[in-house]
Amino acid sequence: MKKHVTLKRMIIALSAVAATVVGCIFLIMYSQREIDESPDGTPDSAAESGAAKTPALITPKSFCSCGELMFAYIGKDGYLYNLDDESKPLIEQPADELLYASDDTVIYTAPAETDGARNGRESVIQELQIGEKENTLNTIATVTIDPCWSSNDEVVYFIKDDNKKQLCTFEPLTSTTENAAEFEEEITGLRISSDGLLATTVSGKELLYIPLSKQLTNPNYDCQGSRLIVCEQYDLILTPEGELSYRWMGSNEATKVAEHVVVPCGYQDNEILYIQKNEDGMSLCAYFVSEEQNKELAKLPENILPQLTVSADYAFVIDDGNIVYRLLLDNNQFSPFCQIKDGVKNPMISMFDYRLMVYDLSKEAGSSYCYSLDATKSPSKEEASQLEKKHTEFVDSKSGELSGFSTLEMASVGEEVSDLQQKLFEAGYLSSVPSGIFDVDTAAAVQYVQSDLGLDESGIATPELQLTLSKEKLEKRAGYRALSSTSKGIRVRDMQARLRTLGYMKDAVTGKVDKPTETALALFSKANSLDYDGGVIKADLQKLLFDKSTAEYSGLIELNKGDCCPAATKLNERLKKLGYLAGSVNPCFDTKTETALKLYQQLNNLNTSGAGDSKTLSSLFNSKAASCPKEYAPAAPNDSSSANKGQAISDRQLKIIRKWLTKQFAVNHTDRQAVKRLQRQLVKLGFMKAENVTMIYDQTTKDAVTKYQKAHGITADGFASKSTLTEIFSAVKTQ
Repeated sequence: MKKHVTLKRMIIALSAVAATVVGCIFLIMYSQREIDESPDGTPDSAAESGAAKTPALITPKSFCSCGELMFAYIGKDGYLYNLDDESKPLIEQPADELLYASDDTVIYTAPAETDGARNGRESVIQELQIGEKENTLNTIATVTIDPCWSSNDEVVYFIKDDNKKQLCTFEPLTSTTENAAEFEEEITGLRISSDGLLATTVSGKELLYIPLSKQLTNPNYDCQGSRLIVCEQYDLILTPEGELSYRWMGSNEATKVAEHVVVPCGYQDNEILYIQKNEDGMSLCAYFVSEEQNKELAKLPENILPQLTVSADYAFVIDDGNIVYRLLLDNNQFSPFCQIKDGVKNPMISMFDYRLMVYDLSKEAGSSYCYSLDATKSPSKEEASQLEKKHTEFVDSKSGELSGFSTLEMASVGEEVSDLQQKLFEAGYLSSVPSGIFDVDTAAAVQYVQSDLGLDESGIATPELQLTLSKEKLEKRAGYRALSSTSKGIRVRDMQARLRTLGYMKDAVTGKVDKPTETALALFSKANSLDYDGGVIKADLQKLLFDKSTAEYSGLIELNKGDCCPAATKLNERLKKLGYLAGSVNPCFDTKTETALKLYQQLNNLNTSGAGDSKTLSSLFNSKAASCPKEYAPAAPNDSSSANKGQAISDRQLKIIRKWLTKQFAVNHTDRQAVKRLQRQLVKLGFMKAENVTMIYDQTTKDAVTKYQKAHGITADGFASKSTLTEIFSAVKTQ
């Protein structure tokens, strides 16, 4: 029987970068390659020499460890290596991600290939058995959904590509594959919790598979859409709004820990550490589970990064000046520990045992391992004083550099805006010449710049961004660039909005390449004889998509009540033309649409569901589709009860509002929907009461707009013009 060593479970931080690498052990446990660092982060010559011999490029998901040894890693060439013999790879085949490793078995994913080329998003799960004389490779399954390893169950969970309703397991100890459970819907994602496996279905529901009972059930706690950090006895749950809670294994309830949490970390069964943002700045805090109490352990520097890594006795954080701080957990002593050396452009820190691992996340480094530090060593008084001085100098210099810039956002005006627009115009991000007014087009251009620089796409030109643009020449915008299934942001949002406009997509603009987006892209590619397999979204495809001469989709997509898109407008227009729908054409599939469809289905011997299914749409858009008989035709709406009754502005003015909101939110608006959105925004800003949201631009709405205009120095005429709308929807309270 094989020797079987389980994958050591490490305490992990939630940070998107830190969470992926906690537990990394590079050569520090391998005595011939250990790098001995002094607290200032400067290796001696012998250490540098030793490091140069290493072929490894340790990246997130590219290593596997067991106990205190690391058996396998992925090198710079993409091949698998074993630390016992780094002279040649274990197998000359590219690897994507390591799932499990023992002294005689490695489980990993590799690209699926067809005729030597990668086949879209498909991967294969491979088992490599390491023998004394030769290694044996076995293919477990082909997948498109990322598999995951459970150290509790000691199996790899995966979904086969040929049956996405079937959950399977592979047990390395016995090299056996089993069917674990079958779902009613296809699975789109897997992740581990302390109770078992959480699987997301195609409808967006998350179900729990319990290994002990082999049952599928609804999880009795809601963590969907939140980050889940699995600890030994409990799960940490962090919502997008920063609310942190924990849930004991098997418990039905989650207990709230704190709000405004930036990054948490499970420390012990009785203690949770986290960084919290509050009015006074950032703090390192602890939550004591048995006492149900929070305690501030240390005030953090104002320029601290969202990284937190913990071992048995120490907690470490780092600021954007590359200075690392250490908290002694036995006495809460907080002080500077070291400064990361200059060659590391974008550092990330992670603890293993009593070593502090340092990584470089810059594009040039490719998330590479740099060196390690002894976490137990303390800097001398002189070194600590120098670190404090460096921190002060860095903060002061940064503050001085930023003093010449102010935050620019929607409705900002002046010379600063013109200077920014000139840079954006010269680099091809902005098509119009500088106007000195920070408008919607300027905000979109800033978002594209932020996307290219790997920053949060806020559309706000912060002093930091302007400082960067003043120091470095902005490269010419490359036009359309290839996107992948993991891409997100403004490029994806614009692509989704365009797919909706052309009638290939009905779903909401999310900014992520989700399943509806992939389906729409497949339709577009097929209609235009392009190659798209669900993987790379090529630049040529995007170029054609955004070409003004590209025709709308001639086919039909199924529609349901609540869908608001150009395809729904097209459906309503067809129903009205044939006499099944009376009144104005709505861009949404509403109750009137449903009633009209039911009438058409009933009179044409179709399933009377009221839904826009493919059979109904094919019949309805057929050139021979029958018009509605006069005796069944719906009555025209009474003008005296029209939605515009009580309207306090002209129809032309209402049209301006509707068109502006449609453009800004990439969603078609009716007049009533546009007014409702405006009214709700005025309620948020405190200029209108919720009970006055009537979906009609009445005198109450006009008075609220007038009040807002007076408060912000705008001509007070009560009409929400483009400039007024820009101001209202970029107000601070909406952030």
